[in-house]
Amino acid sequence: GVPVGTWICGLPGLEQVASIFVANVAGDALGAVLRDWAGSMPGVEVHFLRSTATAGGVRNAYAVPDLLGVDRWLGMIGARSTCREAFLLVGAGTAFTVDLVNQDGRHCGGLIAPGRSMMIDALREKTGNIASAVAAAAASSDGMFGLNTAGAVSRGASHALAGLVGHAIRESMTHCGSVRVFVHGGDAGDVFDIVADRHTHELSAGVETMDDAVLTGIAVLADEARVL
Repeated sequence: GVPVGTWICGLPGLEQVASIFVANVAGDALGAVLRDWAGSMPGVEVHFLRSTATAGGVRNAYAVPDLLGVDRWLGMIGARSTCREAFLLVGAGTAFTVDLVNQDGRHCGGLIAPGRSMMIDALREKTGNIASAVAAAAASSDGMFGLNTAGAVSRGASHALAGLVGHAIRESMTHCGSVRVFVHGGDAGDVFDIVADRHTHELSAGVETMDDAVLTGIAVLADEARVL
């Protein structure tokens, strides 16, 4: 792969950087590499962000706050910085996450499921007939339903996750009265389209993408650190 730091060295004005804020969900080994790389730049402070009890106007629901994935935590902080209403933050990545934050900024808990790609990979790797049928032809579908096995697997994964969001919307509305939905993550497109099509009528403000939720959360905490 690309060596850590190669991409950031290409950013303009790196010589002006005084602090680096890191949200690492890739494990301690990568964290150690990042620390070593940052340590080679004298005068640059490196902050490895962790989930805390409160930050950025959000109160963590976890009894042990740092067990909450920092990407989820930062995403909620980023969304809260632009939304003072109750919201669901849907993260569609390797894992599929849904977190509810109420109008007072209290994290009410979340859901974690395998992401869309992970669901599809599991069927390819753990089955025989399905795996061979998926490999036989490119996915084909008509609306909700697949017209071959690859299409059925693809649409099944997308609709399963969209259904999870639909249940979360209805449950959240019983607690909060109204709720906005923000979707982010590299695997969000197809799930977002289904959720927006099926559930917008239930919501006062519909479903919105917020691709920079985590980066916005980092920016909020960086600003807080500069104030302290």
